[in-house]
Amino acid sequence: PLEVTRRRMQTMGVAQSKDGAVGSLGMGHAAAQQTELSMLRTISELYAEQGMAGLFKGVTLNWLKGPVAFSISFTTFDIMQGFLATEEEKKLRQPRRRFSMLPPKRQ
Repeated sequence: PLEVTRRRMQTMGVAQSKDGAVGSLGMGHAAAQQTELSMLRTISELYAEQGMAGLFKGVTLNWLKGPVAFSISFTTFDIMQGFLATEEEKKLRQPRRRFSMLPPKRQ
């Protein structure tokens, strides 16, 4: 709910739409300046406008987006770290382990 509230407060006055994420709270820039923004006020207006479901709007997509974004960031960091490493740092770096589903070969 706090993420939805934060997003709602950031978009106040940016868009005017009855069924969008902004709804009746996005009454334009002038109206947004007249009323003081607060978390509690935004949550109460959001609850009055859309009910309990409105507080959790878009949460599923954020849950799906999180691991994907983290994976991309981590992989990009790891690759760039390899490109930017000096020769001395590359020598100190441990070799990557290769995992296999097959059991180790017996000799």
